[in-house]
Amino acid sequence: MDLRHWILGVGKINENGQCLLELCSLFNLSVASSFFKGSLRSKVTWIHPRSYRWHQLDHVIIRRRQLRGLKQCRSMHSADCGTNHALVRCKLQITPKKFYQTRPKPLPLVDLSSPHDSLRNQRFQQLLSSKLDSATLPADPNIVWCTTRDVSMSSALEVCGHRSKAQPDWFRDNVDLLLPAVSAKRSAR
Repeated sequence: MDLRHWILGVGKINENGQCLLELCSLFNLSVASSFFKGSLRSKVTWIHPRSYRWHQLDHVIIRRRQLRGLKQCRSMHSADCGTNHALVRCKLQITPKKFYQTRPKPLPLVDLSSPHDSLRNQRFQQLLSSKLDSATLPADPNIVWCTTRDVSMSSALEVCGHRSKAQPDWFRDNVDLLLPAVSAKRSAR
C-alpha cells in the first residue's frame, strides 16, 4: 500500500490508519484533511488525557472525484461539542446536477380567426373528405385515430394557414379609456 494519500497527515500511522487508507483506496475515497497544508493544530482532533499529545482521530472522508469542490478542512478547537474531540469543519463547493429535458416541438397552430367563412369551411370539408377517402385505414383503432388526426390537422393548416403569435397591443386598443386616467393621475400630484 502506498501512502501518497497520507502525505499531509499527522505523526506516524498505526494499524487502524493503515486499514482506513486501504479502505479509501479500495472505494476511491480520500481523507479530506490530508490534502491541506496547515498548522498541526488545524489537523489534530483529540488530546491524550495523560500524555497531552495531540492525535488525528477524526476524519472527513470524501469521494476522490469530488476533491475539486473541497475548499477547506480543519479542526475547530473552540467549538464546545460536549466531548474531548475537536469539531472537524469541511467547506465544500456544491453545484447541483443539471437535468436537461427536451420538449417535443409543438404542433403548429391553425388560424381560426374567421370560423363563419362558408367558402373556407366548404374547402376544408372537401379536402378532408378527399384525404380520408384516399387513406387506407387498418383494423387497429390506434392507427386509425393517428391517421385521422394527422389528416385533419394537415387539411386545416392547408386551408386556414398558420396562426401568427403576435399579441394585440392592449394599450392602443384601450387608449380612449387609459389616457384620461393617466392625465388625472398626473394632475393629482
